[in-house]
Formats: sequence, C-alpha cells, structure tokens
Amino acid sequence: MVVETYSAPNERNKIYKTGANPFNFDLTGGTSTGYRIRDKVLSEYVNLPTGAWPNFVIGNHDVARLTVKYGPQHVGIYNMLLLTLWGTPTCYYGDEIGLEPPTITWEQTVDPWGLNYGPTRYSEFSRDPQRTPMQWDSSSQAGFTTGNSTWLPIDPSYNRINVKTEQESAGQSNIKLYKQLAALRKNKAFQLGSFKPSARGRTRLPDLCIILAGRRIDPMTSHQLVVLMDPT
Repeated sequence: MVVETYSAPNERNKIYKTGANPFNFDLTGGTSTGYRIRDKVLSEYVNLPTGAWPNFVIGNHDVARLTVKYGPQHVGIYNMLLLTLWGTPTCYYGDEIGLEPPTITWEQTVDPWGLNYGPTRYSEFSRDPQRTPMQWDSSSQAGFTTGNSTWLPIDPSYNRINVKTEQESAGQSNIKLYKQLAALRKNKAFQLGSFKPSARGRTRLPDLCIILAGRRIDPMTSHQLVVLMDPT
C-alpha cells in the first residue's frame, strides 16, 4: 500500500513503520538546479529507515506537467533522473511522451479547486491542465475514446505528441528514451547496487546542471554506471 502525503522526509518516512510506503513528492515542485536536486535526493536516503526501499515521483495530478515546469526540451533529462535513481520510480501518465497541457477556458474547467476561485483566477489554481486525456495516436480524440468529446480538452499537439507517432518516429523520441531507460534498470547495478553522488562540493560544476553525477555500483562485478545530466 502506498500513502500520499506532502511532508518532510524525516516525518514522511515514519509511515514505513506501519507497513505502508509513503510517496516521495520532494521532486514534484519544480526544483531546477543540480545542487537542489542532489540535496533532496540525499535527504530521502539519509532519512530512510533501515531496510526500507525509497521511491521518487516527479509528476502527478496536482502539479504542473514536466513540459510546463522545465520545458519540453528537458523532459528526457528528468525522465532519465527518475529512472536512474536508487528506488522505485513512479511516472505520471503522459510524462513518458512529453505531453503538453492545453489552454483550458473557464467554461471548460471542471476542477472544484479552480472553480472556487471564479472566472478571473481559476487558471492560477485549476489542476485540469495536468489531468487531460492520454494521447495514444493522431486519430480523433487522440485515440483516447471513440466518443465525440472528452471530459477535458485535448491539446492540439496530439497530432505529433502521442504514443504511436513517437514509437514509430525515425529518430529518438521521449517514449523511446523512456523504454531504453526501463530496459537499463534491469542491470544489477539498479537492482542491488548503491548510489553515490560523484561530487558534493559546489565548485567547478554548472549551477544549471540537472543532476551532478550519479554512480550506480554493481556489487556482483564492481562495474560502475555513471549518469551525467546537464542541459547546458
């Protein structure tokens, strides 16, 4: 069983004692520098009870899409971060293809939280943009339904940002990278190995680096996998 709670690691991780697993939402808030991400990741590990297994979440139904928080050009980088950290990754649907939210009018708004703020401020609080239908292909309604309409509107980009188009593209795509990373996680270094940041200091590394460096060590062969992510 997983438990949804927004709290500091030292409080959140007490839930492990009940037999449940608390979602770790520390990376959902739009943290954009390598140093801050490193600190949040290490905080999770430091506060983890003995024998507990960590988990990481970057997107969910309450926070802006990856494409909004970090830009569509960085979707692959954050998916790489999520799928290479030590622990269970939880991917929010659509993030594997870089789904972009549509502009939702007041008349289309259904989220009670947004509706509570009225037509002038609803867009500041509505969570509808990150809850739009999954885009499966470029057919009518993005392949989500055979009906004439959907609960929330679909972004016009569905013609190019959808599972089928990305899977069949000649070059690299967000979903292809995601599948490659999922296959990479079968490596023993990800199942049994340890995670160590390669740099702890704040010198000689770009502040905009998404994650400084991570070394995943395979205890069976002593092989090391080094993950470097830098959008600059």
